[in-house]
Amino acid sequence: MARAAGLAAIALTDHDTTDGVPEATRAGEPLGVRVVSGCEFSVRAPWGELHLLGYFLPPGAARLQDFLAGTRAARRRRAEQIVGHLQRLGIPIELVDVDRAADGGALGRPHVARVLVEQGVSADMNRRRPSG
Repeated sequence: MARAAGLAAIALTDHDTTDGVPEATRAGEPLGVRVVSGCEFSVRAPWGELHLLGYFLPPGAARLQDFLAGTRAARRRRAEQIVGHLQRLGIPIELVDVDRAADGGALGRPHVARVLVEQGVSADMNRRRPSG
């Protein structure tokens, strides 16, 4: 798609990982599309959560990988807490379903929401199902 659009370069900025960069780079090379290594970070700001994009990151750098692994582990713990809380409220949700919704990516609240929609607990990803 990047080549068809006439782009010379694109950035891959997955959330909390640079794992896809080597594959994207290999796919882009024969097409003449440069892949810039990046990552999306969630950071706290005075007004709430902010998503920050970092570019030209070294995908194999040990300090970066350690940081990202810690971030993914914290996201998993938060997902476990959310699922546990929902279970205590009587909502039949399982962490394995949230993992499936994340499809190998970093776990997050949207994946929990997606499972709740799939199970009919919520009408959509933004609001609770109307009662009645």
